[in-house]
Amino acid sequence: MVFRSNHKEVYMLTSITSKGPFSLLSKAYSLEELTVMREIEVFTCPGCRERLDLKLGAIKRYHFAHRRKSACDYSSEPESERHLLGKQQLYEQLQSAGTVLLEPYLKEIGQRPDLLIETPDKKYAVEYQCSSIPAEQVERRSSGYRKIGIEPIWILGANQLTRLSASEYRLNRFHWCFAKMIPYSSTPYLLFYSPDDQQLLQVSGLYPFSKQIFFAQVTLLAVHQVLFPPPSYRESFPLEWLRRKVYRYRQLPPPKQALPLQKHLYAKKGLPLSMIPSIVFTPTPIDYAIETEPYIWKTWLLLWAESRKVFTLEEAVDRLWQLSMEGRVAIRGIRGPAMEEVLSELGSLLLQAGFLQKGKNKQYKLIPIIWHSSAEQIHSCDDEFFRLISRVKHNL
Repeated sequence: MVFRSNHKEVYMLTSITSKGPFSLLSKAYSLEELTVMREIEVFTCPGCRERLDLKLGAIKRYHFAHRRKSACDYSSEPESERHLLGKQQLYEQLQSAGTVLLEPYLKEIGQRPDLLIETPDKKYAVEYQCSSIPAEQVERRSSGYRKIGIEPIWILGANQLTRLSASEYRLNRFHWCFAKMIPYSSTPYLLFYSPDDQQLLQVSGLYPFSKQIFFAQVTLLAVHQVLFPPPSYRESFPLEWLRRKVYRYRQLPPPKQALPLQKHLYAKKGLPLSMIPSIVFTPTPIDYAIETEPYIWKTWLLLWAESRKVFTLEEAVDRLWQLSMEGRVAIRGIRGPAMEEVLSELGSLLLQAGFLQKGKNKQYKLIPIIWHSSAEQIHSCDDEFFRLISRVKHNL
C-alpha cells in the first residue's frame, strides 16, 4: 500500500523482507517489535525492489518510505485513515472465507488488490474504495482481475452512501461503476462497509424516480457474505413512495435535462411537462437500466406510440435506441438487462393494466390516452392510476 501526504511524500505500509511480503497491517505491532525489526531486517519495495526505510515517528502512522526520490509506479491513489482501518477490519473478518492475502502484488497484470481471497474453487480480489476514482480506472482494474481468472469484489466506504429519507438514497454514476448482479437475476446490488460500526451493507431493490434518486432496501450482511451475497428480497413496488414523488413532481419546475421534452410538449400538445399523463409513471423492477428519468423516456415513447396505429416490441426498442443516439435518453452503462427486456417488462404491465392491446403478428396497440390541462383533472387521474397499478401488482 502507498500513502501520500499533503506534501506529495509517498509512503507505504507494505514491503518485501528476507522472509517474503510484510505488511504493517497484518497485526498490531508494538513500537518495540518494529524497532528491533528495523535493526535486523532489510525492507524493499514490492514494485521497484529499491531499499525502503521503516519510519517510526510519533505523529504519522508507521510507514515505509523510499530512501531517495523514486520513479516507482507501485503507488495508487491516496488512502485515508478510514480506508486503512476498514481494510484492516475486512482482512481480519474475512479469515474464515479462505486464505486471505493483504495487498499482494499480481505481477501478471501489475495490480495490487486490497485483499486477495483464495478458496478451493475461485479467487476473489476485494477492493475497498472510500474515495471517488474515474470509471475507466474501475473498469480497467476489474478487467485486469478477470483476465487472470480472479473475480473482483468492490466494497464502497459507507461515507459514499447518501441517505435522503427512510428508504430513499442518492446514487450517481460513480456508484453504478461498482454495481453487481445477484446471480441468476436482474437485481443489482452495491456493497458498503463502515469501519465505525464494522457493518457491511447490501443496497438493492433499486427503483429510480430520477437520474440519481432511488428507493432502495438496505440489508445488513456478515462480512464473509461478500463472496456469496444472499438474494435480496424484493418487496412489491413502493407505490406510496412513488405517489408522493409524483405529487411533488407536478408542483416543481422541470429539471434542466427535461427541457427538450418540455419544448416538444408545448409544440405538440400545448402543455407543460408537469401535465404528462399518469401512464408514464408506470414502474417496473428494471427501470434502473436506463439512466434518464423514467417519466422522461416513457413520455418520449408514449408520444411515439400515439403516432402509430400499431407497433411491435422490436420497433419500440429501435425507437428507444434512436432516442439514445439523439442524446434524449441515456442508457446506464452496466452489465444489466437489455433494452428488449426493459420494454418487455413495461409492456407486460401495461397490458395487465389495460393500457395496451395485443393483436396479431406480435403487434401492440395503445389505447387512446387523455392529456388533461387542469391540475384537478390530473390529480384525479393520478389517484385512479395508482389504484389500478396497486390492483395489478397484487393480481386483483
